Amino acid sequence: MGAVTSKILVVAGLGAGLGLVGLMVARGRRGQVPEEAELQTAWVKQESEDPVDTVRTMLPQLLTVASQLSDGKALLARLQMLQANLKVESWLASHEKPVSKLGTWLLNTGSRGVKWRPILAIEANQRMLSEKLADIEDERWNEPWTMESELTEANEIARVAAGLGKTIKNKW
Repeated sequence: MGAVTSKILVVAGLGAGLGLVGLMVARGRRGQVPEEAELQTAWVKQESEDPVDTVRTMLPQLLTVASQLSDGKALLARLQMLQANLKVESWLASHEKPVSKLGTWLLNTGSRGVKWRPILAIEANQRMLSEKLADIEDERWNEPWTMESELTEANEIARVAAGLGKTIKNKW
């Protein structure tokens, strides 16, 4: 009899929980937000930066530092090419994803007021920046978008998220 009672309590608890969720959804549809939700906005970081704008903002600093590095000629050339390409809207539309990844890396590596010379003096950071730039320069971004390419990318993301890695192949 104890097992039946515990099953009833679990079902009743689930029903009450779903009822609360339904009530919250119904309130949300009418535009009423519970007070708890309004209080939680203070916890969320209010400042969000566009990664593409971050690249545009930090690029002059990166160009200066690359020009001062002893082995920075190749890096400087790539950054100059990026600076020129960012002015072309059609190029940016097709390369927005890798440029955003670069911007996110720049945000995570340093802030707007950071001195990039000590950061790029570290070989691992130079290599990471070069890899991000190589991804931007990859020819795949110049190919026209297709639904198949989008599905392939979504499938790869799902496999990695599921912990299956890139070793699983499609069987269709």
